[in-house]
Amino acid sequence: FVGIAKLAGDALKPHVAALVPKLYRYQYDPNPRVQEAMTAIWRSLVDDPKAALEIAFPALMDELSKELGGRLWRNRQAACGALADLMQGRRWPELKP
Repeated sequence: FVGIAKLAGDALKPHVAALVPKLYRYQYDPNPRVQEAMTAIWRSLVDDPKAALEIAFPALMDELSKELGGRLWRNRQAACGALADLMQGRRWPELKP
């Protein structure tokens, strides 16, 4: 996928904002192979992870909150791990709705 992402470059740019929340969550999937694959895709699509997380923070919180109550156990588990990592070092005013 990394090679495809580099070739598609500009065509993927409009979709990166929609992909960031899902890719971030899937990096915490209970299956190590899924984690590795999603981390590789994340690294190929996102140039500056810190900036991407700051920009997509509201969308990330929405995605993770939705998946915390989701039907699939692996999505719930991934959302818990992702949320725990995302919340580290943040102050309450940043987290409150």
